[in-house]
Amino acid sequence: MDSEKMFIESAAKPEEQWPSAGKIEFHNFSMKYREDLELALKDVNLTINPGEKIGIVGRTGAGKTSLTRALFRLIDSKTCNGSIVVDGQDIFSLNLSDLRPKLGIIPQEPTMFEGKFRQNLDPLVQYNIEDMWSAIIKCGIVDNVQPKDARNSNDHIDEDTLEKIEEWNKDWEKANWSKRLFLFLFITKPKINCTVLTIAHRLETIMNSDRVIVMDSGRIAEIGPPAEQSPPDKDGNDNSTLLAVRFKTTERTIYATPLSNYIASSYAEPPEAYRDDLRVLDELRETATAALDVNTSVLKRNTRYYGQLSFILSKFPADVNVNFTWYNAFDPECSVSCQDLYFEKAAVLFNVGSIYSQLACRENRSDKESLNRAFGYFQSAAGTYAYLQQKVVSETRTQVTTDLSAYMLTTLENLMLCQAQECVWHRSVLAHMKDANVARVAQQVAEFYDLAIESGSQGSLSGTIPAHWLDHFKVKRLYFCAEAQYRKALDCLANSHYGEEVARLRMAQDYCNQAMELVAYDQRWSKTLRAAVVDMVRSLQELVASNCSRAERDNDVIYLDPVPAASSLASIAPYKLAQAVAPELVQNPGKYLGEEELGPPLFKGLVPFVIHQAASLYEDRKEQLVNKDLIAALDELTADCEAVLSSLNLPNALEAIQKPVGLPPNILVGADEIRSEGGFLGIKRLLDNATDANARATSMIDVAEHALDEEAREDLRVRQGVPATSSARATRTESSDLTNSMRADIAKYRDIVRKARESDATICGQVDTWSKFFALLGSPREELERQVPSTTVNPITDPHHTQIVERLQQYLNEVTLMRRERLKAVEKLKRMANEDDVTPALNEEMQRLAAVAASATSIVKFELHQFEDLFAQRLERYGSWHKYIEEEREAQAELLDSIREANQAFLLARSSHPLLQQRQKALSNLETAIKRFREASFNLHDGTRFYATLESELARLKENCLDFAMARHLDALDLVGVGHGEIPDDLSKTPPGSSPLQQQQQQPNLVWDPTMPLKYAKPN
Repeated sequence: MDSEKMFIESAAKPEEQWPSAGKIEFHNFSMKYREDLELALKDVNLTINPGEKIGIVGRTGAGKTSLTRALFRLIDSKTCNGSIVVDGQDIFSLNLSDLRPKLGIIPQEPTMFEGKFRQNLDPLVQYNIEDMWSAIIKCGIVDNVQPKDARNSNDHIDEDTLEKIEEWNKDWEKANWSKRLFLFLFITKPKINCTVLTIAHRLETIMNSDRVIVMDSGRIAEIGPPAEQSPPDKDGNDNSTLLAVRFKTTERTIYATPLSNYIASSYAEPPEAYRDDLRVLDELRETATAALDVNTSVLKRNTRYYGQLSFILSKFPADVNVNFTWYNAFDPECSVSCQDLYFEKAAVLFNVGSIYSQLACRENRSDKESLNRAFGYFQSAAGTYAYLQQKVVSETRTQVTTDLSAYMLTTLENLMLCQAQECVWHRSVLAHMKDANVARVAQQVAEFYDLAIESGSQGSLSGTIPAHWLDHFKVKRLYFCAEAQYRKALDCLANSHYGEEVARLRMAQDYCNQAMELVAYDQRWSKTLRAAVVDMVRSLQELVASNCSRAERDNDVIYLDPVPAASSLASIAPYKLAQAVAPELVQNPGKYLGEEELGPPLFKGLVPFVIHQAASLYEDRKEQLVNKDLIAALDELTADCEAVLSSLNLPNALEAIQKPVGLPPNILVGADEIRSEGGFLGIKRLLDNATDANARATSMIDVAEHALDEEAREDLRVRQGVPATSSARATRTESSDLTNSMRADIAKYRDIVRKARESDATICGQVDTWSKFFALLGSPREELERQVPSTTVNPITDPHHTQIVERLQQYLNEVTLMRRERLKAVEKLKRMANEDDVTPALNEEMQRLAAVAASATSIVKFELHQFEDLFAQRLERYGSWHKYIEEEREAQAELLDSIREANQAFLLARSSHPLLQQRQKALSNLETAIKRFREASFNLHDGTRFYATLESELARLKENCLDFAMARHLDALDLVGVGHGEIPDDLSKTPPGSSPLQQQQQQPNLVWDPTMPLKYAKPN
C-alpha cells in the first residue's frame, strides 16, 4: 500500500491560531475512493457555523463516514472535486502535518495503550499536568481517573477532543448505559468555540444538536432542526386510515469468515479469490438490515440482497455455518436464531413486503397519480407475502418466528388487498364514477376485510397480530359496508327507486351505528383506533343520517314508494380490481442478475458444490471405464502374448540362430548392471548385513525382555514374607500389571524379527542356488562370452530351413510392431481421458437447467441425477475403444496361431544341431539369473531400510524397559530400607542375584520381622 503524501511542495502555511472559529464549508464537493469506483459523496454543499453541534444520520453507505474521511483527507485528492474550507483555508492546500493536529476525533472504540494514563493523554509530551487535568475535568471523567497509573480504561478521552473541531464517530449508542450517559453529557455540555460533528444511526442520539443532516446515497437528503426529523409512525403515516407492516429486525451477522472456511474446506479454490464477493455480501446485508427507513433506495437494497441470496443458495448449502438471528416484527421480545440461508431469505423478503406497504402508506392519495402508486405498492406487498408463504417459507429448515406463519402471512396478504382495493375506491370517488360502480368497489373492500378478520382471528395469532388491528379490520369492514349501501342508495335515487333508496340508507345507517359502537368501546378501554379512522366513520354516519332523513321525508310526502325489507334487497355484486402481484424480481431474481437491479452475481466463478460432486462422480466412472475396462483389457492382451512367446522360448531360440557368436543385448545389459552392484560379492555383503542387523535386533529384544524378567523376579522377592496387607510392600503394584504393554511389544517385535530372518534365509537360498551364475555375470564380458556355447557359422544352412527362420522372424517383427502400436493407442487413450474435462459441460447443463427452472421458481435446485444423461453422452465417446480392443484380440489370436505353426517348423529344423540347443539353454539360464539377481538386490536393499527403522523402534523399546526396571529397582530399595549404593548404568548387565536387594535378602539380619521395631541406618 502506498504511503500518504504528507508534504506538498507548494502547500500553504496556516496561521498559528488556525482554526480560530471552526467554520466548515463544503463547496460542490464530490469524492470517490478509487478512480474505478462510483462517487461516495456527490455535490455536497454545506456550511457549518462556528460552534455548531451538527448531527449526521443515515444508513450504512449513505456517506456519513465519507464526510469524516474527506475532512481528515484520508482519501487521494486526485479523486476529489470541489473544496472543503475551514476558517477560510482550503484544507487540500495544506500539508497533512498542519491539518490533522488541528482536528480531533473520538473513535468508535476508545482504547488505552500500555503505559501510564499521562502517556496516553499526552504521547508527544506537549502539555503540563495542569493542562491535562483541566482537560480531564472538562470531559467530566475526573471521578473515573486518578493521578495514578490508569491502564486499560474504557473511558479514555483523547486530548484532541479539546481542539477547535471535534469529530464524534458513530455507533456510540452501542456502549453500555453508564458510558452512554457520560458521552451524552459530554457532547451536550456547552463548549466555547468548538464545532462538533456527531455521526450516529439514530435520531435519538443527536436530538440535542443544533441541526441534523440526513445523508442518502452520498447526498444531503435533508437538513434542519432535530424536531423536523422525527421518525414516522411505525404502522404508517400520522393520521392515516391505512396500516403498514413493521420491519423485522436482526442481529449483526458476518458472512466472510464462515464462508471463507467453507470454501477452503469444500471447494478446490482459494477463498482469497472471493474476498471482494464476501465483502460485498456483508455490505449488502448490513445496508439491507440497518435501521430501516422508508424510501425506494431501501427497497432496492433489500431486493438486491434478496436476489443475491437466491443466487448464492445455488453455491452453498442452506445450513452453511452462518448464524442468523431475526426478531418477530410484531413482538420484538421473540426471536429465532439458526443456521439457515432460507430463513434469512424469508426474513429479508418479509421486509421487502413491509417496505412496499410503508411506501404505499406514505403516499398522500390526494390525486390519481399518488393513488395509482399506492395501489401498485399494496398489490406488490400482497404478492410478496403470498409468494413468501407459498414458495419461500416452506423451504426453511427450522422453526420460524410467528410473523412468518401461514395464517399471519395470509392476514398480511388480505390486509394489503383490502388497502389496494381501498385505493381503487378512493380513485373512483375522485374520478366521480357512477355510484353503482363505486358501491361495487366498496363492497369488494368490505369482503377483503372479511377475509382479513377471518385469518387474523386464528387462535395461533393471538399473541402475534397487533391487538388494535382486528378492531381496525372490523371498523373498516362496517364502514365500507355502509359506504357500499350509501352509494347504492344514491344510484337508486338517480333511477327513481325511492323506496329502495330509503331501505339502503337505513342499512348504511345501521352499519355506521355498529362501527361507532366499536369506536365507543375502543375509546373507553384500549384507545388504539386512529383518530383518522374514527373521523371517517363519524363523517359517513352524519352524511348517511342526513340523507336518510331527507329520503324518508321525501318518500313519505311525495313519492309514497313502498320501502322493501332489508332481507329482500338484492346484494351488491363486488367489483374486484386488487390482486396479489408478486414483483418479477421477487419471483425470478435470476433474470436480473448482472443487471442494474441486482448487480453482478456474487461468487459467479465459484462452481456450485453439486457440480464438484458431479465432476468427481464422472471422473470415477471415467477412470473405471478407461483404466479398469479398456487399458486393463489391452494390458491383458499384451500379457497373454508375452506368455505365449515365453512358452515357445521366443525370441531367445531365434536369437541363438541369428547371432551364433556373441551375446544378446539383454544379457549384456544385465551383466553390466550386476557388475555395477559388485556382482556376487556385493549381494553377499548385503546378505551379511541383513544377518547382522537381524542379530542386533534379536539382542535388543533379549536385553529388554531380560530387564523385565529381572524386575519381575525382584518384585517377587520384595513381596515374600509380608504378613500385613496394609504394608507398602504388600500393596505395591505387581510387575505383570505394569509390563503387559511392553511384553506385548516384545512379542510383536520378536515375531517380526523371526519373519524377517525367515525371509533373509529364503533370499540366501536363492543366492546360493544362483551363485555360480551371479559370479559368471559379474565377470568381464570376454569371460562371459567364452562360457556361452557358440559357433562361428549359422548352423541352419538348408534353404528351406532358412525360409522357416525368416518367416518366424517376420511374425515376431509383427508382434513388436503390434506392441508398439498398442502402446501408442494406450497413450492416446490416456491423453483423451486427461483432456476430458467435464466441468464446462456441467456448467452449461447447470445453466440450461436453471433456464428451464427459472420460469417455475426463483430457486434452482441441482441434484446429481440431473446430470446422468450428460454422463452417458460423454462416456459414449469411448465406445469406439471397445471395438478397437475386439479387433486387437482377433488380430493377436490370428498372429499367435501363425507363430505357433512357424515355431513348430523351426523346432524341427533346429533339432539336427545340438550346439544350438546348448547355447539356447545357456542364454535362457543367464536371463533367469539376471531376473533373480534383480529380485534379490531389490529385496535386500528394502531389507536394509526395514532393519534401520526396526532398530530405531527397538532402541526405544529397550530404553523404556530398562528405565522401567531401574525405576522399580530403586522403588524396591526404598521399600526395604536399603541405600541405593552403586547403581549400574545398564540394569540388563547386572548379574542375576547380585543386586543390592538380593544381597540384603541373603543376610538373615536384614530380613524384615514384623515383631521387631524398624531400624534406620545411621547417616554417613
